[in-house]
Amino acid sequence: MPNLYIADLSLKKTKDIIAPIDWKMQQDVIKHTYHYIQIGSQLFNKKFDLIPVLFNLSGRSAGMYRWKSLAINKKDKLGIIRYNPWIFAKHYEENFMTTIPHEVAHYLARCIYGKKLRPHGQEWKSIMQHFGANNAVTVDFDMRGIPTRRSRKFKYHCNCMTHQLGIRRHNKCSNNQASYFCAKCQGKLNFSMEY
Repeated sequence: MPNLYIADLSLKKTKDIIAPIDWKMQQDVIKHTYHYIQIGSQLFNKKFDLIPVLFNLSGRSAGMYRWKSLAINKKDKLGIIRYNPWIFAKHYEENFMTTIPHEVAHYLARCIYGKKLRPHGQEWKSIMQHFGANNAVTVDFDMRGIPTRRSRKFKYHCNCMTHQLGIRRHNKCSNNQASYFCAKCQGKLNFSMEY
């Protein structure tokens, strides 16, 4: 058996995990998201489409705007906003004040300024300022009770120490697509097959 770190949920007991927000709360979040899009339409004197809002984000991110290059219909091509229903359940009010305007500002910035802009650059900050929202890039939420996956790590060694590589780099090494070297000793990293 190779010496590796097995991926699992960070919480062992399911009773410790917070329940995600319910359907009614999701509808309130969607309504609030669309409200910010409408504020953007008034501020910039331009009609912005109401894009899909999903509650399928997991892990440590509370929200994510994603521009979709391939789409089935016009609205999908504008992108989607995804929210983490567990983080919203635990920090509902804070997310109304931070995450929702944050993700809508990404959508509006992309529509107004195009794709060649920094994610949290001046354009995005300007929109956040118009919203009267805090333009901090991240929020430090208490994550206890929220399911997060720990990634699988594989042990590798060089001449001076042990390293941990993620699944992507491990697969590249296994398939002879890449080699990695220690920054200290410049030695090649080799997979540790400990039994």
